Amino acid sequence: MNRRQGFTLLEILIYSVIFLVVIGAIVNTALNLTIQSQETVAYEYLIDESDLVFERVMRDLGEGLVLNDGSSTLGVDSSVISYANEGGDTIVYSLSNGELQKTINAGGATTMNSDEITVTRFLVENLNPSSDVTLIQATIDTTNDYGQSYSLTSSVNFLDE
Repeated sequence: MNRRQGFTLLEILIYSVIFLVVIGAIVNTALNLTIQSQETVAYEYLIDESDLVFERVMRDLGEGLVLNDGSSTLGVDSSVISYANEGGDTIVYSLSNGELQKTINAGGATTMNSDEITVTRFLVENLNPSSDVTLIQATIDTTNDYGQSYSLTSSVNFLDE
């Protein structure tokens, strides 16, 4: 009686192909999970950074006393708002090349957002143009390198003189 010992070349090739298919599926799943994790972290950063920038802008706007209508461009996606605050400073917020910039008393502009996010829209509107009380609504839209976007809108009253 002739007994076989070991595996034939064909059996080894079949096992190798099955092994490679399983390993390929595992590697593909691991890569997809890594990419999803990176996108999640990037989106969380986008939200945190956008919230921080928006909070600063709204806090500053809440200290506004007098809206400089001649220097402000309200109601358009790249709005410019110029106003005097309670300290007598003239504050200007504007959008330039994806950067939200703040200028105090015509000095150098300070970029409010980090390099990791781009501000795509800065919309400021006076909701009470004919009233003695200036009610400002601001909207900021941001994006990141993954193409994810985030939008914030809020309103604030200027202080009474």
